Formats: sequence, C-alpha cells, structure tokens
Amino acid sequence: MYTSRRLLKANARTIIQSAKPSVISAALIYIAVTALLSYLSRAVAGYTPEDLAELIEKYAYGSASMNGPTELYYALIPSPFARFLIIAIRVVSYVLSAGFLIFLFNTVKKSGAVYGNLLDGFELTGKLIWLSFLQGLFVFLLTLPFCFLFSLVFFLIIYVATASNGSAAAFLDAAFSAVGSPVTDPAQMVPLLLYMLGMFLLMTVCVLVPMFIFNYRYRMGLFYLLDHPEMRAIDCLRASKKMMSGHKWECFKLDLSFLGWYILLFVPVFAFAFAPSFLPLVGTALSYAVLVWVQPYINTTMVLYYMALAGKPVIISPSPAQPPYGM
Repeated sequence: MYTSRRLLKANARTIIQSAKPSVISAALIYIAVTALLSYLSRAVAGYTPEDLAELIEKYAYGSASMNGPTELYYALIPSPFARFLIIAIRVVSYVLSAGFLIFLFNTVKKSGAVYGNLLDGFELTGKLIWLSFLQGLFVFLLTLPFCFLFSLVFFLIIYVATASNGSAAAFLDAAFSAVGSPVTDPAQMVPLLLYMLGMFLLMTVCVLVPMFIFNYRYRMGLFYLLDHPEMRAIDCLRASKKMMSGHKWECFKLDLSFLGWYILLFVPVFAFAFAPSFLPLVGTALSYAVLVWVQPYINTTMVLYYMALAGKPVIISPSPAQPPYGM
C-alpha cells in the first residue's frame, strides 16, 4: 500500500490540534519525566561531558595521571551498582516511550486515551525488553557477514598499500605517525583525516548501509506489539519483516522529511554550548521546548503510517497547517 507522506503528516497535525486529552500535555509529562531520568543517569555515572573531555585530553597528551587506555577505561566506567542503576533508568525510559505510543494509539483510534496510558507500557515490560533484545540480535547477526567483508577489504587495502613501497605506503606511514603525537603543524593531520574518512566511507558501504536496511526491516515490531499486546515478541518482528517488505525506502523518506525538525532540536544546544554562565542551560531548555512540539508530531505520524501499512488507515479531513507544524 502506498502511503502519502503529505497526508500522513496533515492527519497527524489535525489529530494533535484537536485531540482530547491534549497530546501536547501528554508529551510535556513524558518529556519532563524522561529528562529527569536522563539527569539521574548522568548523576549516577559520576562524570559530566566536561569531565569526559578533560579525561580524553589527558590521555591524548600522555598526562602522568592518564597514561593508557586501561586507566582511561576505569576512570570512565562507573561502579557495578551504578551501572545497574543506569540500565534500570534506561529501561524505565524505554518503557515510558512505549507508554507514550500507547497513548497516541488510543488517541488515533479514539479508544479512550488517558494520561494514565503513559504507564501502560509497564504491563509489557518483559515483552518490550525481549523485543528490543531480539531486534538487536537479529540486526547484529544479519550484519555480521558484512562486518567480515569490511575486515577483508580493509586488510587487503592495508596489505597492498604497505607492500607497494610507493606513495600509498608513504601516505599510510604519514597517517599513522600523526596518531598520539602533539600537533605542531595542521598539515600533519591531513593524511590521518583522509585515512579516517576513507575508512568511514568503506565502513558505510560495507556495514552501516546493510545495518540500516535491516533496522528498517524490524522498524514496525514495537508498533505491532503495542497494537497487539497478546502477540509474542518474535511474532511481532516477523510481522514487521513482512509489513516492511517493499516499504523500507518509503519509510526512510518519511523519516527524512523530519530532518528540519531534528536540526532545529540541536540548534539551541549548539548556539549556547560555548556561552558563559547559565546560557548553556538556556539552550538545553529551548531544545526541550522544541521537543515538546516535535515528539508528538513525529510519533503520531509514525502511528498513522503503521496503521496505513496494517490496512487500517485513519482518514481525516486535514485542516490548514498551523504553526509550528507547517513543516
């Protein structure tokens, strides 16, 4: 079934503007709770992004207090109990995100959405965790042959280049000699940067693109589980594989149509990142304010997309686009 991005997004805007209870209010509650959980996770970890940058800088320049990767590893990894708490917090955040989708499903279906739906995901905690694990496992196993392909091509390039005694070998020698040495001339970093760019492009072709495709194969597994909570997790993934056959590129283009909103989310953070005093906090607050508008828009559109693929399209007479949804 072909689904119009324009119609899906228009229907999402109309639902958000007219739904009772308010989708925006539910999003505000959900985002506030997850933001608090994110703060707790960073607090439990015991270091801030600034601490991380300082530790990496010490390691890169061979400080006496940070002499090797082992010491860096143990400086960054929290205690076992802290790791357990971080995992628990992330599980709660994941379950809450499922609860927000349940709220949107009930809103779209007009089946009595209430703010309490945000907690309904906890009834499916076991299935949600198992679904996430299986999805990651399947994507990993399917991508593994491509990882071997990348390794084979990588070592073949290195072998041919180093055995050539020509410009390729000199280029690699210049690239590797720039690793871990203080930069006195920016030109010294050019071979290393070109080498890293080449390896990234090779990895993208050999590994990241297949992984991307396999992720889209199981993209609707979570939606299937929330729409059919009686189904087993593995059956939801199988149903998603069947549903997404011939629709992966279409779904990718739908995701890509929200790129402007994703960029807008990060603009306040980067705009105030290096500002003095409390201004970085202002940037973060503005980013969360944008998220309150963007999160329900994207998620509602994806719920409508799932229902269209499932043969249960929700057709609504779209109202003229109103700010901030006219994107």
